[in-house]
Amino acid sequence: MPYPIGHSLVAWTVGVVCRRRHLTIIEWKTALWWSFLAVSPDFDFAISTITGDYDLHRTGTHSLITAVVVGMLLAIIEFRAFNWRRGLLYTALIGSHAMLDWATTLAARTSGPALFWPISNQRYALGVGTMPEIAIPGVPVTLQPFFELVQICLVELLIFLPIFLLISFVISYFRRTQSITAA
Repeated sequence: MPYPIGHSLVAWTVGVVCRRRHLTIIEWKTALWWSFLAVSPDFDFAISTITGDYDLHRTGTHSLITAVVVGMLLAIIEFRAFNWRRGLLYTALIGSHAMLDWATTLAARTSGPALFWPISNQRYALGVGTMPEIAIPGVPVTLQPFFELVQICLVELLIFLPIFLLISFVISYFRRTQSITAA
């Protein structure tokens, strides 16, 4: 199961591909917005914790249908008119969460996302495997959850940061070569 770091890096990659230009340092607010959209489907975990019904997690908020509706509504609210390109970008950012959860879930019927909720409550999983974990011997039991969180975040950085940087570099390179040939 990916954590916010993995979801954010995947969202940044999706955003860079959709916009066809890399993120600059001054666009940190855009990067935070994209991260918020990518992580937002997991806000249902708070509701699950409050109600004690953990079957709610990965249902409606992890649906691709919900991603389309919310993405388009956010674009309408932002521009006070229908902006389909921004709506598709927001849809892709929110939907990337469901797809990443789908790709890293082993057991569909118990923990996979309900990709087509409310049409179907069926949960889906690619079943290939989850994120790798690294065992550190000698860690006290009380600190184990903290070290597991750090391990998962480091693994996500090692997997998704190079992909994001590579795609950003390739897009930046092609944009520069296009502007040189056009001039």
